[in-house]
Amino acid sequence: MAPMPLLLFLLAVAFAVVQSFPFLALSVLLVCLFFYLLNILWLKPQRVRSMLQKQGIRGPQPSLFYGNVSEMRRIQSAAAVNHRGGEEFVAHDYTSTLFPYFEQWRKEYGKISSFFDFVC
Repeated sequence: MAPMPLLLFLLAVAFAVVQSFPFLALSVLLVCLFFYLLNILWLKPQRVRSMLQKQGIRGPQPSLFYGNVSEMRRIQSAAAVNHRGGEEFVAHDYTSTLFPYFEQWRKEYGKISSFFDFVC
């Protein structure tokens, strides 16, 4: 059978199933969507994280939807409060001022570490 007639046959069968059992088609679609999102949002990042940990690369534990963004914000606001003192702080290493979470994680986890800014 040629590929085009086979594709048309499969589309006709799928259309007949959807016409006959709309609830079944919707439930199959929702189950597929659930497993796709589970893989993208949870399983794939966990696999990457476990592979990095096996290689000795550690980092902060991310949350499901936001990664390490909440911890980054917490560290950023704590650093902003510390730098609001009366004196002006001038540093040639501006990354520690702009990204204090990298500096803290470098001290905590070492020079080679991982973080997840968001998932998707």
